[in-house]
Amino acid sequence: MIIGATPRPLPAVNGSPVINGGTLAVSVPINTAAYLEISDQGRAQRVNLRTGERVTVPEFAPIYRRRNHAILGNQLIGALTNIRSGNTIRFHLTAASAVLTPFDRDRGYAPPGSTWLAITITDASTDSGIGIPKFALNSFTLTTGSGRPVIAQQVTVGSELVRLIAPVPPTTTTATLRCSWRGSIAFIGTSAARPSHPQTLAVTIPV
Repeated sequence: MIIGATPRPLPAVNGSPVINGGTLAVSVPINTAAYLEISDQGRAQRVNLRTGERVTVPEFAPIYRRRNHAILGNQLIGALTNIRSGNTIRFHLTAASAVLTPFDRDRGYAPPGSTWLAITITDASTDSGIGIPKFALNSFTLTTGSGRPVIAQQVTVGSELVRLIAPVPPTTTTATLRCSWRGSIAFIGTSAARPSHPQTLAVTIPV
């Protein structure tokens, strides 16, 4: 509890200050603000007990939006040229969904002042059917507004092909996902292939 500007830790019961189904009663001086605050790894969220409104640091803003998740289905199409044979095949990736979240199961909390933008890539295939391309770590970048491009980290998850994740401003509403082939190499099976013909995929996050 924070009464005015004074923090008052709640008494722990069985090692936890939270009691399921319990009632918390607080005596607060007239016209004094009262907040319930919970912290995790240094990141705090507050609720104003007089107004019921959430009070939070900026990076938590996305979880209070009306929407922070977008179903996409957009495709990014390109070509791969086998370094040994010189043969070229086409591939496509489907960006299935995008979400803004301050906490990611694989990367933990986003850096202070930012939130994660996570894009799930599914249905990657080639027209030859010989395999799924695996892209170098610097293949994908995300750009928001006038910000500088950020290399998206790739996280492989179960039956999903890959998730792309990058820190972005909490106020992000539109991001551009780009295949930047500079120095990157994709692998199909055990054969190395150099991507060509990059395309840009615009990803919109509804507010």
